Order: sequence, then C-alpha cells, then structure tokens
Amino acid sequence: MRVLIIGLGKTGVELIKFFDNIGANVYVYSDNENDFIDGKYTRYDASLDYNLVVKCPGVSYDHKLVKYLNDKGVGVIDEIELSYRYIKGDIIGITGTNGKSTTTNILYEIMKNFRDRVFLAGNIGIPLISYANNSINGDLYITELSSFQLERISSFKCSSAIITNITPDHLNRHGDMEEYIRAKKMILKNLDKEALLVLNADDDLLCSSIDKGNYRVKYFSIKKEVEGAYLKDGYFYLNGKRIVSQSETTIVGVHNAMNALAAIIIADNEGVDEHTIVKTLAQYKSLSHRYEVIGEKNGIRFINDSKATNPESSMPAINSIYRPTVLIMGGMEKGSDFAELIDAINEKVEYTFIYGECKERIKNEFVQKGNDKYKICDDLEEAFDLALSISKRGYDILLSPACASWDMYDNFEKRGDHFRDLYRRA
Repeated sequence: MRVLIIGLGKTGVELIKFFDNIGANVYVYSDNENDFIDGKYTRYDASLDYNLVVKCPGVSYDHKLVKYLNDKGVGVIDEIELSYRYIKGDIIGITGTNGKSTTTNILYEIMKNFRDRVFLAGNIGIPLISYANNSINGDLYITELSSFQLERISSFKCSSAIITNITPDHLNRHGDMEEYIRAKKMILKNLDKEALLVLNADDDLLCSSIDKGNYRVKYFSIKKEVEGAYLKDGYFYLNGKRIVSQSETTIVGVHNAMNALAAIIIADNEGVDEHTIVKTLAQYKSLSHRYEVIGEKNGIRFINDSKATNPESSMPAINSIYRPTVLIMGGMEKGSDFAELIDAINEKVEYTFIYGECKERIKNEFVQKGNDKYKICDDLEEAFDLALSISKRGYDILLSPACASWDMYDNFEKRGDHFRDLYRRA
C-alpha cells in the first residue's frame, strides 16, 4: 500500500509510525523544507498514484495539494477519520471554542481514577492515531476535537460528546461564523440513541444552533438549575443533588467550574461514583499555559495564559484580575473581534504591551476605545522586559495573548515556555 501524508508535526510523525508498523510505503508532503534535511522521510512524488492520502489537521482543505488531489478525484481524509477506522473501544469527544482542553483533562482524570485503559487523545497534544497499533476492545479515549479535525468527518463517531461553547474563532480558515459552527456541529454526526450530548445552557448561540437528534441531551450551567449539572451558591450540583463546594476543590474561577460541570455529567453517565468525582476535583492539577501562576519575584507574580488564543479565551483571565496587572498580548490574526476584550482591559489592566502579526490592528482598537495605556513591541521578549520595568511589588504580569501563536511560535506551548524562560532569567 502506498500512502501519502500531507503535513508533519506531531500528527504527521505519528501517522508515519502507524503506517510503517503495518508495512505501508509512506510518502510525505510538507511546506517546510527543513522537514527533509535529515533524509528521514520520502518526499511526495507527483508521478505516483496513492492508495490513501491522509492530511494533518493543520493543513487546510484549501491547500494547493489537497485541492489538486480532490479535483483529480483522489479522496483526502483527516487523521481523526483514519484513526476511527483502526481504534477499538469508545471515543468521548469534546469540542468548543474555549475550555475544551481543560474539560478534556478533567474528564480524563476522573475516568482514570475510576477504571483502567483510559487514554487522553486528540487536539490536546496526543494524536488519536498514536494508540491505534495497541488498541483493544473496551478502551476509552477522552478526545479533544478541534474544528479543523471535525470539519469533514465521514464515519467518525463519538459514543458521547461535549460542546463547551461557541464564539468566533479561526474565521481566517473557515471563512465565516456559519461555516465555523457547521464544523463544530460535525461532532454530532453519527451520534446514536445511546449517546449523550452535553451542552452549555448559558450559551444561547450554541443551544440555538443544535438540531434535535435521536441522542440524549443534558446541560451544564453557572446561572440556573438545569437537567445535568450546575453551580449554585458556590456548590456543584449533579442531577439535582449537591455534591461538593467549589471551595473544597482545586477548580478555580467560574470558567473552570463550567469545564468541571461538563466533565462530571459525562463521568456520571459512564457510571463513575460520586466519591471518585469529588476526590478527583479536590486533587485536580490544572494544565500548563492556562492561567498558570508560574512564580513570584520581588513581589511581582508572573501568570502564563498562553492557551488564550482568541479574545474570548482571554476574558476569564482579565475578569479574574484583582491586583494591579500589566498585560502582554498579541500574535497571529484569526479574524476575531477584540472590542469586548478591550472594554474589559480598559477597566481592569494598568498597562498593555502588544506584539505580533496583528499588533497594529489591536493598537487601532485601543485607539478607537480611547485607551492610550499601551505600547507596541517587536516580540515577546521586548514586551516582557518592558512589562517588568514598570511593574512594582504587588503587581501581576499576565501573558494572555488573545491571538494564535503561529506568527512566531510553532504552538501556544512553545510561546508559554518562552514566557517561563523569561521569568526564570528575570
């Protein structure tokens, strides 16, 4: 079998391992010439025919080679679609604009404390295909799914699913909000009557976008009592029963409370007992790069919120401010609306340093909002040094970019790691 993989990164490397293991002849196309320097991969040969073409999620269907192959009638599938064909066991899918990584991780931790053979997968950083060679019946895959992965699935199927919320994001790739919502809703495709769909009852756009299906639906909310799970007077409720005070858990902030509520509904559906749920929430350690207080020097705290890759995902960090705060923001343009975020910045932030590809656009939004407490910087290092120079004891320096990292970094993790390195040398 001759296979073509389009794109590399983590997913591409795992695809190569999978196909090598089953004895396929693997060819690779990458836009990055550096991927071929060491001669490890066989380059795409346009003169050959391929039995199977698989693309990585970071490669758009508008990519020149993908379009060329599709126009020739050569079907191009996504890694997640391929993975479903080889994975044994069930897949619980989690998508949404914001909070999906944390929701995925909380659910994984609960399930891991309840049963064996539970695996973390997907957009969270572990391609689902990496498990295919060792998958057995009964496995459970807690899988974060991005719009890039979902947009053209065919047979891929979740046993249950969560949609955390929907706000504008990745419009530079999807074109408009309608197409972005359509991509997210693909997680519903192939859900059957045994499946449970969990929705955010506080998100009117999400709830109004979901068509009724033969699957079951439950909700989570921090504003009202719903069938599912909700937060009331500081307590988590599940199926109408108060189970634990948020203050007795490590779940900080209302945004993380929402993530936990979504996770415990699925956990309950999977048969997890209340004791295991509560114990996990009490011991849970948050993911890196998500409002992560990485340390304090000379009375100044440093907070890494690099995972905030759009304005909506920066809002919880801005709303959580209770000390004088200097903000670092900026990165790659994704077609987002910054107006609401800058209103919050005007109210909460002492000063903002802006860098990256869309720094001029953000600057113009600051000007329109009458905020002159900002400075344009060349890069994160300059922004960090300037933020440090004006901060005093009792201040926070917050990296919450509200933009993608791809203008200067491979991913948000490397951006956050750079911020952490700058903190260490400060």
